[in-house]
Amino acid sequence: MQRTCAFCLCVLLLASVAAGEEIKQITCKGTVVDAEARPIAGAEVAAYEVSFDYAAGRIQEELLATTQTDAAGFFCLNLTSTEREICVVAKNKDLAVGWDRLTQLKTGELEVTIVLQKPCVLAGTVVDETGKPVTDARVRAMLSSCHLSRLRNFRLEAPKDWFTVKTDSEGRFSFNNIPADATADFLVMASGRPSLYTFQAHGSIPSKQFAAGRSDIRISLPQAARIEGRVVDSKGKPVAGVRLLARPEKGFGNYRCLYRAVSGKDGQFSFKSVLGDTYYLQVIPPQAEIAEWVAQPVKVIAKPGQISANITVEAGKGGIIDVIVIDASTKQPIRGVDVWISQKSESSKHYGFYNYLRTDSDGKARFRTPIGECKVRAFKEGYSLEQGGHSVTTAEGKTEQISILLDPSPSVSGRLCEEDGNPVVGATVEVLPNSSGVVRSDVGGKFNVNWRTYEPQARRFLLARYSPRNLAVLVEIKDESVPPDITLKPGLTIVGQVTDPNGSPIPAASVHLQGTISNWITHCSSDVITNAQGRYKITDVPLEQEGIEYRIAVEATGYGPGGNPVSLADASSNQLEANPVTLQPANLS
Repeated sequence: MQRTCAFCLCVLLLASVAAGEEIKQITCKGTVVDAEARPIAGAEVAAYEVSFDYAAGRIQEELLATTQTDAAGFFCLNLTSTEREICVVAKNKDLAVGWDRLTQLKTGELEVTIVLQKPCVLAGTVVDETGKPVTDARVRAMLSSCHLSRLRNFRLEAPKDWFTVKTDSEGRFSFNNIPADATADFLVMASGRPSLYTFQAHGSIPSKQFAAGRSDIRISLPQAARIEGRVVDSKGKPVAGVRLLARPEKGFGNYRCLYRAVSGKDGQFSFKSVLGDTYYLQVIPPQAEIAEWVAQPVKVIAKPGQISANITVEAGKGGIIDVIVIDASTKQPIRGVDVWISQKSESSKHYGFYNYLRTDSDGKARFRTPIGECKVRAFKEGYSLEQGGHSVTTAEGKTEQISILLDPSPSVSGRLCEEDGNPVVGATVEVLPNSSGVVRSDVGGKFNVNWRTYEPQARRFLLARYSPRNLAVLVEIKDESVPPDITLKPGLTIVGQVTDPNGSPIPAASVHLQGTISNWITHCSSDVITNAQGRYKITDVPLEQEGIEYRIAVEATGYGPGGNPVSLADASSNQLEANPVTLQPANLS
């Protein structure tokens, strides 16, 4: 079975913004083009960072920078990031929006090409439970795209003002900048009505139910329910300032929770307008510090048009878990380790308690948790991902201590040089497959790169490329070692064409060289796009290695993915003319 080598982002998805995270300066360069691969001048470009806060049940988007493209369609964004997932979005008044996600951030420099297609309309009506139009409702579109495989599980949600409109006097809303291959769901907010995600009742993964081009969408906002109660301590005294989350029992309750409240001076809280559903009221712990209060989740059944009153949430001090994370090889504490503590709810498929912290300079993190069994997990880039985590049972007023040993990920170090022995500065270096990320060689040509071990017996290669001079090398890693000095040599250039079944060129198609190593599929080149004639050129490709199957892989809007096998040994004078790739029109969903 073939598998992608892209690392599962579950660790990132569970993380939330925390104090002390390493801030990195990232330069993002790119070009915005239209469907004919022509550069677009004056396009608006925005970059935002995505973080996932499970404890608060939400996805957070932070706008990092905005700019406009120049006459050549070029843009450059200087970003300050905590190395989470970044999305770059572009728009032009006459075209659909376009976007891409960027996750390989170790190089400090990113490049992207964003294609803006012809726009489609996505429109509908918002009504109440009687069918009467709801005016001035805010409708926010959340888009998904099947254009590129790396975008298929990503949902575009920002900048919010780019994708938010209000309903008119007839309850109508309309978006006129939707790509033809996109699908959408909506967040609808109206005064006196519960906020509603259209995918809320469609399972644990957001649905993709509204295709671009539809104008008959009908969204019904039901009557609101209300939840009221008090937060008290074990003696019945009111507790103020406790943040509460109403997490729905069903649906996408991980990061799509809509309703939050804070207890007042008398301990009173109120969720004034919620959907009729079954909820678990949970205390939201603060970010980056130990919680002051914890509580077991309280189940509440909210019914439309009714008030669920006199709900009591008993907050307490619970137990303490002190975690220290140690490097298994050096036996020294590790700073900056992501540590998660979770506790299952007896009656819910979601966690009843969840908190995330990073270890301090002594490798320590302290948590306050409800009493009972907790699961503790830890991860840091450069270390192997733990399997299963650790179980700790806490008791009221007691402190439990746990030490976690993390094994460093396997890594290789070396020096990149040219054939004359001079160091190559700024070359990209990664391990195929399963690299932990791309790094760049330093001023002396030196590098250190690690990878994740899924199959110890799998073959692994070190790929180094220097695009400005079309240099590349692919070296097999044996016994976790490579030659101390690695010589970059002139890379191959692969050229070819992408066409439809009639032989007509397909411009703005995404193309890359793919390699299969020990049953893992991985990129062996950067992504490029075809020009107006459907032609592409891939540079800094290393010489062929025995045991790797190569393939030109292509994706384009309006077509199914395709590609052809290719033999790098057929190159002449360091150039290879690949067979044309024919893409079939996409006519199924």
